[in-house]
Amino acid sequence: MKSHKLLKKAKASARSHYVRKKEFAKLEDEVKTLRKALARLERDYAPKETPAETSGDAINADSDDLKIINGIGPVLERKLNGLGITRFAQIAAWSPEDVEKISANLDFKGRIEREEWVRQAQGLSNP
Repeated sequence: MKSHKLLKKAKASARSHYVRKKEFAKLEDEVKTLRKALARLERDYAPKETPAETSGDAINADSDDLKIINGIGPVLERKLNGLGITRFAQIAAWSPEDVEKISANLDFKGRIEREEWVRQAQGLSNP
């Protein structure tokens, strides 16, 4: 009688293990799908090439203190530097399309125009 109960428990355990194994396989498939989706999102929403960049010499030269521009603090300056924007002349040369692209990258729609970064940079790049 005791061996019958042990056999019954073993079968139940085996069934449980099989079910967990199938659930695990489903979760692995789901993780693969999510990883692919994440890679696609990272690719689609990665910062685009920096518009209105001046020559590579300007980026390698000493950078300007962009915080002088009203509305740019330390955090925004780091973000701009990360986009390759380090000089007043670069900001001064932005077209409306460039402003739109940079605004999208910084996630601050309308802030550049409202705080007149381009006008301020034009005054600072031509002392």
